[in-house]
Amino acid sequence: MTIYLNKRSLYTNLFMGLLWTLMGTGHFILNDKPHWFGAGYYIVGSLELALFFYNYKHQYLRIDGDILIKNKTFGFRNKILLSEIKEIKMKSTGDYLLKSDYQTLKIDPKFLEPKEINKLGTILKDLDIPEELNYFSKFKNKSELTTSN
Repeated sequence: MTIYLNKRSLYTNLFMGLLWTLMGTGHFILNDKPHWFGAGYYIVGSLELALFFYNYKHQYLRIDGDILIKNKTFGFRNKILLSEIKEIKMKSTGDYLLKSDYQTLKIDPKFLEPKEINKLGTILKDLDIPEELNYFSKFKNKSELTTSN
């Protein structure tokens, strides 16, 4: 199962990549003696476009069986076993912390669509964690999950 990024975060990378690339093109077209800055614009634009395509393909979170995988930039990933999660809490910044005995995984809900927060909350609510240690167990229905942020 895939938990998708919100479209604003995703398409901001596309817009910025195209903007930087256009600035590089304009630099080479408008200047008689192009400077190395033009190549810098292309490099930054290419990185932004690569980030867009990577995030578009891999999205933010993926659940494969009992493993929750958080995709980060360019192939770096954090993983946590759902069966090993001992506590789920919400930080004051709004991030969700999933804690096991060995690791902690932080999920930023600002990068998720509201319906994806509901999907994630439903999955995490159903884990075998005591209610006082599971942030999501206090919500009775899905609509409360998105209004809590």
